[in-house]
This record gives sequence, structure tokens and C-alpha cells, in this order.
Amino acid sequence: MAKIFVSESIVINEKVEDIYAYLREFKNWPEWSPWLLAEPDYQLDFGNNAYSWKGKFVGSGRMEIVKETPYRQIDFSLEFFKPWRSKADVSLLIEEHDGVAKVTWSMESKLPFFLFWMKRPMTQFISMDYQRGLKMLRELLEEGQIYSVLDFVGEQEIEGTRYIGIERHCAISAIETAMGEDFKKLMTWVEKADASVLPEDARKPFSIYQKWDVNKSVVHYRVCYPLRHDARVEVPYGFVMGERPSCHAYVIGHTGAYRHLGNAWAAGMMRARARLFKQSKSVMPFEKYVTLPEERGEKAAITLVCFPLK
Repeated sequence: MAKIFVSESIVINEKVEDIYAYLREFKNWPEWSPWLLAEPDYQLDFGNNAYSWKGKFVGSGRMEIVKETPYRQIDFSLEFFKPWRSKADVSLLIEEHDGVAKVTWSMESKLPFFLFWMKRPMTQFISMDYQRGLKMLRELLEEGQIYSVLDFVGEQEIEGTRYIGIERHCAISAIETAMGEDFKKLMTWVEKADASVLPEDARKPFSIYQKWDVNKSVVHYRVCYPLRHDARVEVPYGFVMGERPSCHAYVIGHTGAYRHLGNAWAAGMMRARARLFKQSKSVMPFEKYVTLPEERGEKAAITLVCFPLK
């Protein structure tokens, strides 16, 4: 069997003792779980040092504490029942560094023999899940809440548009910084553009994700701004033009900080894997920015994540 090992860390500005006490209580886990947020109707059962879950999209399984070193480490036995049976060893290590805590979340497991080819992408997916979970854990412990709320809007017809944009190929880990730079450049162009090339109704920017290569940990995207259908635009150096076609899409709304947008994407992919909808292969998924951070604040921005359907 193919072995999988994942380990992700984050620094949290709280006392080691408080973090340990919080993580030791399984009833706290749904608040920051990177998986359970994808399914509001999940079922949980809590027992002695253990809990189990069941859901249409999150599958089912059980986790139990098998060893603990107070205020430093908790070891767990993790068993999945659906979508396929497997086991894993999980640990949470809490270390003090200069008055703050470093939390490391690790997992070691084996894939079923018939899924050996999934080792690399599965490792990447779990790593991204752990990163999402740790970000939410830190925000919850430091600020008292998580700025990420999902709204499962469902299927919608979405109007197409011409656009001008900036294209980039970068590491997935660098996407937050890269997109911030590209949006700043794009919106500077919009502010200086002739009003005649922009739609009369104040449309908002969007991003098209042309390719996610999980094996190589890279992404190819375009940040875009709508143009009038008949607009004649001289495309600046480093910019591109294109057209996003009208489509029927499955939509998930996200209210909160952009750093948590991965929660909406993960929820959508879980629904696609459960065959709730079938994604189009010709129209790429995209984000529509309903409100921008400067309008409602960075922690209350509204984004629609759209999965075009076949």
C-alpha cells in the first residue's frame, strides 16, 4: 500500500495550556473542522475520548484519543468507513516559542492498493485541508470567531461577459499574494479606463481558474473585469482579453475573509465527488466578487464560487 504522511503547522498567539484544553475536547472540533463546514446536516456522536461522524458529503468515520502528554501532544486513532475504509494515525503537537504556541497537525496513513495512483494528489488535498483547519483554529482562538460563512445557493443561470484581465501561473501556496498584486494592477487600469468601455451597471471583478495542478502544486488563473460587449479596448502590455460564456452553475456563497475562500471550493468539490452535480469540462469554475473588502470590510466580503455544469 502507498503510505501518506502530512504535517502542517501554524503559530497561535495563545497559551499552550489553553490550546491543549480546547483541542482535548472533541465537542469543540466542529467549530473549526475543515470538512464539517461543508455539510450543515452532519451527524455527530460523542463518547469516552472519541467521536464519530456521518454525512452525505463528508462520509463517515471515528476518531479516538489513544495517548496524550498533557499540554504538549495528543495522539489519535482515526478510522474512515465511507467513502472507503481506511485507518490513520493522527497527532496534534503544541510547542511554546517565545510566548506563543506552534501547533503541528500530522497524519500518517496508507491508501488502499487500488488507489496507489492517488498518493500525491491525496497528500496535497489533505495538506490543504489541514492548512484551512489550522487557519480557522487560530482565528477562533485569537479572535473568538471564524470569518467564514458558507451559503449553499444551489443552481443558477449566470450571464456571460467580455472582460479584460491579467493571467498568471503560480504556486498554489503563493496564490493569495499573487492575486492581491494582480487585482491592484487590474483595478488601477479600471479607474483610469474610459467609462464608455465599462458596463453601465456597476459590475464587479471576478476570477477564472483555468487549471489546478495539484500534483505540481500550481494554479493557472485570470483576474478579470467586465467590459461592454461592443467595447473597443487597447489591451495594455501584460493584460489579456476574453469572454466568459453564459452558463448554468452550482453556486456557493462565502461571506468572510478571502483567506478562507478555500472552504467554499472544498465544499463544492466534496459535493461534486458525491455526484450532487456534474461539472462542465469546457467552462472553467470562477469566483464573482459581490462586495469588495473596501465596501464592507475585509472580514465581511461576499464572494460567489461558481461551478459551471454540464
